[in-house]
Amino acid sequence: NILYVFLKKSTVTYSWTVEKVNFTDIYEIEVEVNFETEVPAPVVTVQPSFIDINKLVSGEISVVMMNITNHGLIRADDIQISIPSIPCFSVKSNVESYPDSLDAKTSFAYPLIFSRDISC
Repeated sequence: NILYVFLKKSTVTYSWTVEKVNFTDIYEIEVEVNFETEVPAPVVTVQPSFIDINKLVSGEISVVMMNITNHGLIRADDIQISIPSIPCFSVKSNVESYPDSLDAKTSFAYPLIFSRDISC
């Protein structure tokens, strides 16, 4: 018989601040990721943690490379990337597939393409 045992431990925490800007309904949100390294668990982070797309003008495109890293000592399985829906913006990737697991101490780049809708 084989018994796989993992201890439950929170190795990644997220905290953020919302700073009001002097324009109507525009906020800058910055996510700070705190994580422990050298732990017997997958510790996956995504950088950059802040992307300012409000400066895009209608029809303009911005490509941001998202670096997805496993800092832990164990492979991260079942990697899933969800592309958000943002009003007045289009968000997509030109990469159709990505790894479904991420070995310990490895990373991969995932491009996101942002554009502001012409109608907004």
